[in-house]
Amino acid sequence: MKIVIIDRYPILRRGLSEFLSGHFYDLVTIECSCKEELMAHSSGADISLIIIALNQSLDLNDIDEINGARKWCPAAKLVGYVDSSSPFIIKMYANAGLSGYYFKQDNLEDFTSYIYQILNFENEKKTLLCMKQVKLLHKSERDYSRS
Repeated sequence: MKIVIIDRYPILRRGLSEFLSGHFYDLVTIECSCKEELMAHSSGADISLIIIALNQSLDLNDIDEINGARKWCPAAKLVGYVDSSSPFIIKMYANAGLSGYYFKQDNLEDFTSYIYQILNFENEKKTLLCMKQVKLLHKSERDYSRS
């Protein structure tokens, strides 16, 4: 299995790569700072998953990274990971084509389980959220309906 990690910070890419290598058998990771770097040294044909670091505030460059990765490797699942975010931003990134979305401060063992779920998630039109995100979205909809 091949997993790509796109993050502008090399120490975070390496740490995530090392963590995943310890939890997935026969894993190859590719670490890149952006989609252009990835496209320059990989064909994209056999990539199972792309994990992409996103800004906690909506950033058009992140939307461009998601769209570019999706076009370059349409068969791969895309997971965004971020420090924190608002319900609006979660929805915008999901609409851009993410298969999943995860908070950086969440539990590592939960992250491993989440990656397994993403890899086995069959619905290409939906985004798999972790429980914290579901609660955040649900709370925002409750708050919105009260106004």
